Amino acid sequence: MAGQHVLEIWDPAEGAETMQSHLRVLLNSVRNYRAGRHSDAEVFVWWGHRRTPGATPSAFERLGPIPVEADRNDPGPETHLYLTDLSSLYVAHLGGVTRDAPKPRDDHVPHLYRQRDTCDGWYRLWDVRRLVDRDTSAVAREFRKLRNPSEGNRPVVLHDGLPRAPFVVADSGEVRYFDPPTRKHYIDDQFWVEFDAERGGIGSVERELRENLFGEEAWGRFGPLARSFVATGEKLWRDHAGDPMFDVGVVLLELSKGGSPNQWRLARGAGRGP
Repeated sequence: MAGQHVLEIWDPAEGAETMQSHLRVLLNSVRNYRAGRHSDAEVFVWWGHRRTPGATPSAFERLGPIPVEADRNDPGPETHLYLTDLSSLYVAHLGGVTRDAPKPRDDHVPHLYRQRDTCDGWYRLWDVRRLVDRDTSAVAREFRKLRNPSEGNRPVVLHDGLPRAPFVVADSGEVRYFDPPTRKHYIDDQFWVEFDAERGGIGSVERELRENLFGEEAWGRFGPLARSFVATGEKLWRDHAGDPMFDVGVVLLELSKGGSPNQWRLARGAGRGP
């Protein structure tokens, strides 16, 4: 069994703005890094665990120590924070867990945390990657790839009810969502938050491809990167199919990335690729 990770659930009633506010801060941090105003170590965003009124002890306190890598490029096993509102699912590269609130005027803190004493603790996130966009069925499928150590490593099953978040989860093997060589090879050394920001609006296309073309089993065996490439190619074609001047080569390029021999091998096998 691989190392432990954490799963957090944000309030679905708050809508997408909860996640988007964190992504904006992280993207701003990336822009400062690209402009030479930040070092690589200063690219991060804080995510606060909001206190549940009347909860004693808090679920955050029950987490215990969570070991993380020394830095984002460490070759050791990654530690992840899975973030969901049960409709969408993101995975973050976890760089630290603390009960101490960030300093006032820390520009890595989203504005939604105006009252920081409402949080039991804080997660330092080096990068955030979208796994599922507004597709509860796909979220449930991704959950089943995780294990709950407190229940004998049973799969995390959405319809069975989830423990009070946050809670520790584990993977059946070492999964590296933020591997630097993968970033360099597939997305030109971008941060994943940059890559996802350029590919907005493909969640509905992914859902259609899963439901109407590939089917649950085949689509589920693709890694999130392959799904993103295939859906992007499909969306580009839909958006420009009526344009006689459109260069169809960009569509073929996206499909070829998603359908590389490595991705097809993963689709036939364990389905845990980049």
